[in-house]
Amino acid sequence: IDANLPKGELAYVRNVSADPNCEGLLFAGTGEGLYYSLDDGGHWTPLKDKLPPSPVTWTVVQKRFHDLVVSTWGRGLYILDDITPLEQMAKQPTTADVRLFTPRPTYRLSRDPHAYINFALKAAPKSKVEIQIADSDGRVIRTMHKKGHPGINRVTWDMAYDDLVPVVLRTIPPEDPHIWEEVRFKGKDFRPLTHWGMPIVISGPLAVPGHYEVRLTVDGKTETAPLDILRDPNSEADQAGMEATLKLQLRIADDVKQVAHRINLAEQMRAQLEKLEAKYTHDSQMEQSVRAMDQEVQGVEYALLSRYLAPSDDKIYASAYKDYYNLLWLNAEIGTGAGDVAGGADFGPTDTESNLLAMIEQNVQKDSAAYDAVLAHDIPAFNQSLKAKGAAPLDTNLQPLPDLRKAYAKVMRDEAADSE
Repeated sequence: IDANLPKGELAYVRNVSADPNCEGLLFAGTGEGLYYSLDDGGHWTPLKDKLPPSPVTWTVVQKRFHDLVVSTWGRGLYILDDITPLEQMAKQPTTADVRLFTPRPTYRLSRDPHAYINFALKAAPKSKVEIQIADSDGRVIRTMHKKGHPGINRVTWDMAYDDLVPVVLRTIPPEDPHIWEEVRFKGKDFRPLTHWGMPIVISGPLAVPGHYEVRLTVDGKTETAPLDILRDPNSEADQAGMEATLKLQLRIADDVKQVAHRINLAEQMRAQLEKLEAKYTHDSQMEQSVRAMDQEVQGVEYALLSRYLAPSDDKIYASAYKDYYNLLWLNAEIGTGAGDVAGGADFGPTDTESNLLAMIEQNVQKDSAAYDAVLAHDIPAFNQSLKAKGAAPLDTNLQPLPDLRKAYAKVMRDEAADSE
């Protein structure tokens, strides 16, 4: 059964093991690496996947979790998580251009939760692959995109709903007139809101145990597969409590969306006002009008967001958080935590948390009404004055948000290391 195994001084087979979950799936550890066979040794394929070249001294499949454990001579022990794609390839060979493998049932863990979405492509797709997770009612709760490549692909879902809408800052805070000269923001016209302990981009609520569906779309063609999330047997959580927590967090996510959209639009308008102020330096009346409009927009924006957070200074504690950060920290308390807040995603929300959200929402409603009044009445009047000067009006259509995860990946890594 050596078939196409390589020949050579170091190529001798040191061990052979069989997958207890799949007849015909074999693993061979040789003096130079690791190989697998889908057909009981008829053909062998090298299995590298970041495994360093070394003699493989032993292999064993962990039956319950479908993981391959590998020991090597001089290089340590390794675990290849989730070999269910190999098992399904052995049981049901296919020559399809796209194949979505059925994900293994996965435990919901409040710390480092993750489920693997595996799929195979015969050729590189023309555009990015889209992966959607839908709940038992068919509602899409998470959408992800990945650049696909020929062969087996893997996407990790952190079992969270879509990210909360972030605040994107575009203006110069009075406390830091040189902010765009900082290395982290240089060359950009937007920046994230940063503060110690709170991520730049916040994941959505953690999904509860239950039945879900994976939808994989490749160049317009969609494949689906079921995904079961299991309750952590070591957790004291009950289904009703976790569902109540999810419901409250989804309510917070909607509140965050409404508040963030208002802040982002205010930043977008004020960035335009900054340019107008520079343009009308020789027209004192118009310059004063622009400055007054900027102050008015600042007033309603900084009712939703503390102005002391606008300089993106991670360590400042000069004032109360206001609506936006009050929602974020409450979300952390109810959910999986942030900074030195442990979170309570494994349990139902407390009465205090529910009452606190109601109080915050009252403030949000009041502050949003004042904001909307400025947008409905004062901005149109100001735009009329701009029109009289032959200038373009302020754009009050919220532009698409930039991808902060991608744009500030290094900043996010540095913050994670600092919090650890």
